[in-house]
Parts: sequence; structure tokens; C-alpha cells
Amino acid sequence: MASTAVHEGAHAWAAHNLGYEVGWVVLGGLAGMTAYLGRDDRPLERAAVALAGPAASAALILALMAAHVSIPEGGFALAVVDATLILNVLAVVVNLVPVGHTDGALCLRWLGHHARLGRADE
Repeated sequence: MASTAVHEGAHAWAAHNLGYEVGWVVLGGLAGMTAYLGRDDRPLERAAVALAGPAASAALILALMAAHVSIPEGGFALAVVDATLILNVLAVVVNLVPVGHTDGALCLRWLGHHARLGRADE
């Protein structure tokens, strides 16, 4: 749940800092969702919001790797860190696969929208 809070919190933080209204954040066990409202004519900003969650999750993975090397072998704490690390790596990889409503799919959708807007101006 803490990993999901970090991930969704990063979406909310990015959206808020880019001027969007954050409506709500839902935290589940291995998934969550952040709803934000604002203009759709800023696709690069929307892509940045989509990538903020995976970026925060990647930072959490780096912190878990640092914890892994600092904890003595064979203890329960190391087993917890390792399990959390594996789950977070898996979650980031799956979340970046561009299918459905994953962050990878949202990012590609907004980058495609940006490309179409750029061609319309030519």
C-alpha cells in the first residue's frame, strides 16, 4: 500500500504543480488511480503526469536497493525488502506496458496527441 501511495502521490503532485485540479486519489493493494481535471490541450503536461508515478516508483526501487545492500544477510528485514523490491520492479514494468489504462498507454496517447497537434499547425 505504501508503494501505491508513493506512485499515486507522484501523479497527484505533478498534476497539482502543473495547474490541474486533483479530484481524488484511490489506493488499492497493488493498484491505484488519481483523477485530475484540466485542459486537454496540453498533452506534454498530461504525459508528464502519467510518467510521474513510474518515476516515483523507480526512485522507490533505488531506495529499496540501497536498503538491500545495507541490511545483513539472512534476516527477516532483508526478506521483506527483497519481496517489496521484486513487487515494485514488477509493478513498474507492467505499468509501463502500453495497454489499457496503464501509465505507459496514457503517456503514448498524450504523446500521439501532441504529435497530431504539431502537424495540424504546419
